[in-house]
Amino acid sequence: MNNTINYPFQENRKILLVDDDKGIRDAYMTILSEEKDSALISTGKSLFGTPEHLFDKKSSENTDFNNKGEIVHKDKDKITNSYDEHKNINLKPSYDLTLAENGTKAIEKVKAALEEESPFALAFIDMKMPGINGAETSRRIWEIDPDIKIVIVTAYSEYTLEKIIKIIGRDDILFLRKPFFNEEIQQLARTLTHTWNLEQNRRNQKKILEQTVKMQTAELRELNRKFKKRYIEKNAMIHYLCHEINTPLNWIGAVENIDPNNLEIDDKEMLSYISLGGERLSKFMEEMVSYFDLANPEATITKENLSLKHIVDSVLEQKAEDIKLKKLTVNKNVPQQLSIDADAELFSQMLNSLVDNSVKFSREGGTISVEALKNDNMLRIEVANQGSSIKKAKMESIFDPFANLEDTRHNGMGFGLNLPKARIITELHGWNLNVRSEAEDGETCFYVDIPVT
Repeated sequence: MNNTINYPFQENRKILLVDDDKGIRDAYMTILSEEKDSALISTGKSLFGTPEHLFDKKSSENTDFNNKGEIVHKDKDKITNSYDEHKNINLKPSYDLTLAENGTKAIEKVKAALEEESPFALAFIDMKMPGINGAETSRRIWEIDPDIKIVIVTAYSEYTLEKIIKIIGRDDILFLRKPFFNEEIQQLARTLTHTWNLEQNRRNQKKILEQTVKMQTAELRELNRKFKKRYIEKNAMIHYLCHEINTPLNWIGAVENIDPNNLEIDDKEMLSYISLGGERLSKFMEEMVSYFDLANPEATITKENLSLKHIVDSVLEQKAEDIKLKKLTVNKNVPQQLSIDADAELFSQMLNSLVDNSVKFSREGGTISVEALKNDNMLRIEVANQGSSIKKAKMESIFDPFANLEDTRHNGMGFGLNLPKARIITELHGWNLNVRSEAEDGETCFYVDIPVT
């Protein structure tokens, strides 16, 4: 049986009326049956008159209204129209009423309604009936349909609310004593059926939301699967291309065995270009493979506790010759006691990329600085240089692969992958790499924020 209940267009107003007294059942039917309350309208007419009578000038002089407070004709028309629109109003909602003379039949009707996927919203159940009483009937009904609203009706004081709750095992039951007023039954019927519908609609919307989330999650998983598959295919293609390029590179490398002393000047120059081109192509393949291995969604890292100062000193030592050639001053401020948990090889690569970038784009005779600043929950590593500032248009793409290829071509053997690799390495560690560049003094600073505990 499908337990999903949906009421997209019409509210459920099914009510079960359970009482062994036919007179009480008939009273329920009279109170809750749909009919025009013409008697009430007639009483209103006799007390207040028709709209025409209310706005008769002679009659208004006999009221508390004086000439200054007299309602003008346009209001008369408005109120008369309003009266005409509502004089035939149905003051009672339309209910779908079902009768049962004892608890056993009531339980059967609730079970049948559920099987037909047309449950009751509310039940009025008499407490003292032949066979099983109202409390036990309610308990069994709630075992079948826990959503139905129940009102226990009794004329006997020995059945207290506490006793009934103990029998039923739930405290969300309502208790009404006989004799009851018609208005009590009408208000309970209106309020409880409305509450039932609100709860069901909320439940249905939750199910729809859960289904939507489930579908979108499945779609995202499928997209992620396809992305990983395409990435693996692309990575395999890159490795294959690099392998294939190695063959002509070996041929190019063979030219280096030629004795340049036996060549003309032009041939010597050509040989030099061939050698340089071969070296660049070989280096490019290495960088490509390294970059895409890092960008692999399944890439992992191995962390260990590292001395930050030791790694900074090591990187600066590797760049010492380039720093000397550009006559750069190095400002280093890295406390001896600072340590970080990181992958040693990847962290060195990342720092090397940032320092290398700073050296390349520093003006001759300028200053580069490497600093580590720590507060309560964050360690920041800054690598800055003095040179031309980065244009705003390039700031957004500076960490994209090959985005800065033109700049790197003019500064040695770069391939536009240094900063993208540095960004990927920081992301693998769960860190953030950012940049700021000041147009006034030309200082550019790359900084890595590392959460610490």
